[in-house]
Amino acid sequence: MGVFRDAAARGGTGRAGPSCRPSPEEPGELACFLVGTAAQVRDILRARRERWGFDYVTVPAAAAEPFAPVVAGLKRQ
Repeated sequence: MGVFRDAAARGGTGRAGPSCRPSPEEPGELACFLVGTAAQVRDILRARRERWGFDYVTVPAAAAEPFAPVVAGLKRQ
């Protein structure tokens, strides 16, 4: 969503391709990215749940172990 909106604002077509690549600052603002420490990611997930009602998150299998502290922190609260 944000990638297409931002690409259009930069004069792109909104299609996947060079004009649609997010800047280095943008991924943290996009709902499809989680960027930060475990505590920061927990806060991001809580904010997204409040804002958009997201209750489930899917992470790649390779990220399951590094993501475990995030899940553990959410379960405690």
